[in-house]
Amino acid sequence: MKIVDANEKNFTFNNYDIAIIGAGIVGVFLAFLLRNSKYKIILIDRGNEVGNHYSEKRVVNKGIFHKTSQSSSGLVLGGKSSLWGGQLSEFRKQDIEKNFWGFKYTDLQKLYNETYKILNVNCNNNILYKPKYKINLYYTYFLRNPNLFRLFKKKLVNSKNILIVSNLIAQKLVFEKNKAKLLKCKNYKNDEIILNAKKFIFCMGTIECIRFFLTNRLCPRNNPLRKLKLIGYFFHDHISIIFGRLYIISKAKFLKYFENRNFYNLIHQPKICNILNKKAKLSMCMELIADTSKNKSAEKSKHFLKQFWQNPNIKNFIKLCDFKILRYTLIYILHYIRFKKVKLFFKKSVKANIISEQIPLINSKIVINNKILKDGLNQAVLHWKIHGKEFYEIKIFITKLIFFFKRSRIGNLIVRKNLSNNKKFTKIIDDTNHASGGLIISKNSKTGVCNKNFKMWGTSNLYVLSSALFPNSGHSNITLTLLALTLKMKKNLFRS
Repeated sequence: MKIVDANEKNFTFNNYDIAIIGAGIVGVFLAFLLRNSKYKIILIDRGNEVGNHYSEKRVVNKGIFHKTSQSSSGLVLGGKSSLWGGQLSEFRKQDIEKNFWGFKYTDLQKLYNETYKILNVNCNNNILYKPKYKINLYYTYFLRNPNLFRLFKKKLVNSKNILIVSNLIAQKLVFEKNKAKLLKCKNYKNDEIILNAKKFIFCMGTIECIRFFLTNRLCPRNNPLRKLKLIGYFFHDHISIIFGRLYIISKAKFLKYFENRNFYNLIHQPKICNILNKKAKLSMCMELIADTSKNKSAEKSKHFLKQFWQNPNIKNFIKLCDFKILRYTLIYILHYIRFKKVKLFFKKSVKANIISEQIPLINSKIVINNKILKDGLNQAVLHWKIHGKEFYEIKIFITKLIFFFKRSRIGNLIVRKNLSNNKKFTKIIDDTNHASGGLIISKNSKTGVCNKNFKMWGTSNLYVLSSALFPNSGHSNITLTLLALTLKMKKNLFRS
């Protein structure tokens, strides 16, 4: 079965058991998990394998500027898996226990392990506590092929129970009491296309999911979405801040701790995370970044090697043989053969970056304005807000990091001067493309939007599968946890 292009004909798609809206990371993964099931499934996306037909300013920022909300590069089959680096990082026990998630941490651990088996990777996310320095050391792992659509395409296309439709934009749900009966869509020729299914699962990503449901909540009066008052609220992301530079004293010790390595065909990236206790309730991690922007040949060589590692073909091999970067390519390869590590180019110092969990706030939210975009949905307005207490826990973590690097004689960590107060801190933070919240899991409809099985409160067949579900985040990449929740969805889909 080929991928159907919604622009080619005016289709009507009827009598599906499951409609998956959004062929991004989780939509593709869920379809892959259900590919041999007895259910008739349709997977749709507004993009195609090349990209979206047009891009608009879908989000206006009114709070702290959220850089990645301005990008439309994920509107493609595979979604942000085409941008995702493949980083696998687990949440900690405290991350799950601080808010209502609807499951225990032990359940999540089992889901992580099952996800590793499906992805055919061997991971060990154990955190090593260093009491001498009062810090934690751990690794995150990177998939060799992070583009899940490319990874699973052949099995999805050859599946007998799945139809993939590209260039199809979801616009309006039609309800009969609390049941979604139809999904009205359009192609890029503005033809209306009707989709009928028993269950609808929205996997469009945080901001797009919220924008869709806020637009659909406007009418008509019998719409069950109108009762969900917290759609768009508790929006959060990881806070990223380059807080200083590490001036290296011992190059050997630095490389021992912080040079990326390769085991079991996975890149291992070493990081430091904080210790969660009464003083530190927020998860944080620190990573060191070698500033290779001045050495463009080394940077290009590393980029092309990564491309070849993920997708070994003649085209990517030719890029590596370019005369200007060939020297660095050989250095990377020889270094890897000898040490099983990724060569790190730096001079006397590297940047120090902290990624911190954000405290979820009810007034950190997404709303919509009256502007209707070409896709038929309203433009989103993002009010991203920070509590401020994050600043104080980050300062405590920085103090421990300074102590660790000095005591271990790796180097001197020099903190930038504009971290003196909360206002200056707010001006220099960045997001990490980990937009979450807005449709959070909750005990009831008064405190959130979805129940523990990811069904929207007040509906009988409407589900969300996105980081918009997350009531809070850990200290690092959220995608592994999202894949684990996809497994949970697959197991519970026809029980709820």
